[in-house]
Amino acid sequence: MKKLISAAVLLAAVGGASAQVYVGGSVGATNVNADCSGTSDCKNNDTGYKLYVGYKLNPVFSVEAGYINFGKPSATAYVYPYGNIKVDLESSAPFVVGAVRGNFTPELSGVARLGLANMETKLKATQVITSASGSDSKSEIKALFGLGLEYAFTKSFSASVEADFSNTTEVISGMGSGSIRMLSIGGQYHF
Repeated sequence: MKKLISAAVLLAAVGGASAQVYVGGSVGATNVNADCSGTSDCKNNDTGYKLYVGYKLNPVFSVEAGYINFGKPSATAYVYPYGNIKVDLESSAPFVVGAVRGNFTPELSGVARLGLANMETKLKATQVITSASGSDSKSEIKALFGLGLEYAFTKSFSASVEADFSNTTEVISGMGSGSIRMLSIGGQYHF
């Protein structure tokens, strides 16, 4: 009987601990604040995604770690004597954030996230006619901030609407970095 009670207590403890872990993901529209003057076919918008795992320290505060990709905006510019050059700019990062949640109703909650991301920005330039290309990249620690609404359909699954904000890195000296954001929809599964 003591072994059965001990096993039940251990199972309850493990079940309680695992109920604190969740995984989530979202996909949505991204935008980079880039100067398009002097370019043609400038596309500041793309599609990005975010994947993460979280651990609830208590009902209000969680720690999340994951990966975010802000898509690949692009532009084409005429550069003498090379002709039209297409430039792709891709920013992505592993991240760690603290998340604070507050309930509006038993099902609906708001979340604010703040943390750090190791933002890597890749710049690729391709000559349109010959397809000759070159690339460069740079990584820097940047702040990552997010806001969202979560709706719990069940105890295990919730849907979310999120906005994430950060900055790109300055790949080429003098070009500067720009703000970048993603507006997305997603979900979370709580174990």
